[in-house]
Amino acid sequence: MNARLVGRRMVALRTLAFEVDPVERFEFKAGQTCDMVIPNPAYTDDRGNTRTFSIASVPGVAPLLFATRLTDSAFKRTLAEAPLGSPLELDGPFGSFTLHHNAVRPAILFAGGIGITPFRSMVADATRRKLPHRITLLFSNASASSAPFLEDLEQWARENSNFRLAPTITAGLPGEPWSFETGRIDAAFVKAHVDDPAAAVFYIAGPAGFVQAMQRVATEIGADPDSIKSEEFPGY
Repeated sequence: MNARLVGRRMVALRTLAFEVDPVERFEFKAGQTCDMVIPNPAYTDDRGNTRTFSIASVPGVAPLLFATRLTDSAFKRTLAEAPLGSPLELDGPFGSFTLHHNAVRPAILFAGGIGITPFRSMVADATRRKLPHRITLLFSNASASSAPFLEDLEQWARENSNFRLAPTITAGLPGEPWSFETGRIDAAFVKAHVDDPAAAVFYIAGPAGFVQAMQRVATEIGADPDSIKSEEFPGY
C-alpha cells in the first residue's frame, strides 16, 4: 500500500517517532506490525530498504505512528532526513501479538526500551474503548530520558482504572529527575506488582536479551509457559 511520511519528532534519547499516512484505509489490531519500504532511499547498505515495525498508534486513528531507536543504518538515516511528504510503502498488518479476549485473565506487559511500541497501541486502544482487561505494564529503560511515550502512559494510567504503570530505570543520568522505581525487572519487582501470575497472560517485547531474561522471570514466578507471548526487537 502506498503511503507518505507526514510527521516526525524525537520522543526520547535517540528515539524517533514518525507518522505515516496511507493512501487507503489501513486496518490493524493493537499490537500488530507491518513492513515498511522506502523507495529509492537516499542511503543504502546490504540490509536493504525494508524494515518491520510495530504500530504504536490506536487502530482507527490516523495517521499511523511508529518509533525507532536511531542508529547509523542507511534505512534509519534516510528515515530521519527524508522530507515530509516522501513516499513509503506498507505491507501488512502481521502478527498475533494482540490482547487476549478473555478479560478475566490479567495482562502483564514487559517492555524493554523501544519494545514499548506495541504496548502503547494496546494500552491506548484499551483506554479508548474502555475494555475491562486489567493491564499492568512493567517498563524498563536505561534512563529517564530514554523512556519513550512515558507521558502518554502516565496519562492513560490516570484515565483508565484498569491500567497500572510501573516504570523503572537501570542506570540514570546525573541530575536527571526520576520519580519512579530503579533497578532491573526481576522476580521480586514483578511480584510486587503482579498478584496472581498463574492466572495472567504475559506479553514481552524488547531487545533479544531483555526478552529472554523476562521469559525466565515470568516462568520463575509461576506463569504458565503457554501464556507467555514475546516479540524480539532487532537493533537494525
